Amino acid sequence: MQSEFELADRTHITFHHMKPTGAIYDYILEKLDRHIIHKDLVTDVRILLKQTVAHKGTKQDFELDINVSVPKAVVRVEEKGEDVYAMIDRATETLQRRCKKYYEKHYSVV
Repeated sequence: MQSEFELADRTHITFHHMKPTGAIYDYILEKLDRHIIHKDLVTDVRILLKQTVAHKGTKQDFELDINVSVPKAVVRVEEKGEDVYAMIDRATETLQRRCKKYYEKHYSVV
């Protein structure tokens, strides 16, 4: 199956304690494709989306970990929240800033 997303072949998404859906999978790939600017530097993307066991008074229902492997480093983002889609939005925006910072630090011309 050929995907329309550039990073799809280098992305591994794992779901824990929740049913994996195509909609969430495609949404994550779409956001990664939009927010990671220097895709040629990315060697591997590992994503863990976990639904936490509900405890009385706990509002943090989901956890998202994104690990982007780039040369000589791993850019990591963690996010917690109730709404999966809003959490993915926040995480990918943070990831964009961190990847930009990595690129400027290692590849900027002085």
